[in-house]
Amino acid sequence: MNGESATPLFWILLGILVILILIVIIVYFVQWLDFFTKELRHLNNEIGRTTGREQKRWKRRKRRLLLSIIPFIRY
Repeated sequence: MNGESATPLFWILLGILVILILIVIIVYFVQWLDFFTKELRHLNNEIGRTTGREQKRWKRRKRRLLLSIIPFIRY
C-alpha cells in the first residue's frame, strides 16, 4: 500500500466523521429549539394571564429565556 491509495480513504473517513458530527449538532439544535418554543409559549401565556408583581416575574423569566440564545448565558 503506497501513500496515494491511503489519501482517498482518509478523505472518505473524514467526510463520514464530519457528517456524523453535523447530524449530532442538528439533533441537539432541534431539541433546544423545541424546548425554547414551548417555554416561550408558556411564558407568554402566563404574562397574559397575570397582572402586577407576578406578571413582572414572568417577564423577567421571558427576558432570561431570550438572553439564553446567547451561548454563554444560561436559562
